Amino acid sequence: MGRGILLHVVLAGLSAWAVPAIIVHTAAAGDGEDDGEGDVCLTTELRMDWATLPVQAPRKGAAACDVFKRPDDIPRASVDTLSTDDFAHLPFSGQYDTRFQNLFKKLQSGGGVKMVALGGSFTSGVDCSERRDGRLIEYYGCAWPARVHRGLSMLFSHSNISLLNMARGGTTTEVALGAIALLLREVPGGPGQIDLVMVDTMINDSFCDRLEAQASYEALVRVLHKLAPQALVVPVTAGFADALSFAPVHRAVASFYGLPLVDYLSLRSRTANWDMWRTEGSHHPHWQSHQILADVIIGTWAKGFRDLCAGASAPKPTFPEGTLATREQLDHFQPCKAGLSEYDAMREGGPQPTAVDGWRLFEDRPGK
Repeated sequence: MGRGILLHVVLAGLSAWAVPAIIVHTAAAGDGEDDGEGDVCLTTELRMDWATLPVQAPRKGAAACDVFKRPDDIPRASVDTLSTDDFAHLPFSGQYDTRFQNLFKKLQSGGGVKMVALGGSFTSGVDCSERRDGRLIEYYGCAWPARVHRGLSMLFSHSNISLLNMARGGTTTEVALGAIALLLREVPGGPGQIDLVMVDTMINDSFCDRLEAQASYEALVRVLHKLAPQALVVPVTAGFADALSFAPVHRAVASFYGLPLVDYLSLRSRTANWDMWRTEGSHHPHWQSHQILADVIIGTWAKGFRDLCAGASAPKPTFPEGTLATREQLDHFQPCKAGLSEYDAMREGGPQPTAVDGWRLFEDRPGK
């Protein structure tokens, strides 16, 4: 099993896109207070480029939220890359179940939402930099998970949305799987408090054996389900042209488990627009590619939010009894659930150093 060191960065308070116009209006079927006959649906119209979403749930009995869509205005970073039609037909597979519905309800009601991102160097923002408001934004702050966080925070500004980006360069699914139980302990309140996990390991997986990569990806999905069954797991496919042939590996797992896949590579292939992955002399893409991916992710979710507000059903999540890989293949991947010894240089505590022959000796397990 592969070994790797994963670091994480907590991102919060990030700056946002252009401030949206806010229009509060009331759509009522009757006058006065709620008497059971005239239910009121209070919404706040956020002109977030291509979509507007409700931020307050309708009162009991209301038929639907008053929701608007403005497809003529697409995100600024995407305006020269994707058309209005592209955003009207964003690629999506899987289903939005009660976990997605619960996420939407939390965002609507102003509740706290905890997001986690897993991936490699692209997801961690390597070679990503943008000059914004006189400041240079780099790495994790420039990467697409931060931009998704920023976009959701704009759409639901009254909600407390946090992001824990655990991506690290070179991370394959197998490497992430080995440490996932330990990493998720870093989420405030533990894994049981996670609402959303975004997974983008396809680029590094594309250099691995296809069968092993698919089995490890399935094992990761199963472990995430065991550690955080309430969390919505969202696979993301993104990468350079050569990764296109590897996408079916992750798509197969997402399809088998009914996960809401955001298929950026499919959109890139359908539009034949390779500017969606601008590298400019680097192996890693330009900040605009990160923004376009974030636009696509939020645009995909926005469609789901609007469907829920229009009364779409959200079935209870089901977990297949069977597996894609054999049990023997899946049992090969055993994540570390408790470290034999741990030392964190960023935290106080643990054994104090002792003097040994003029050196200061730190031992996580004295005498081992």
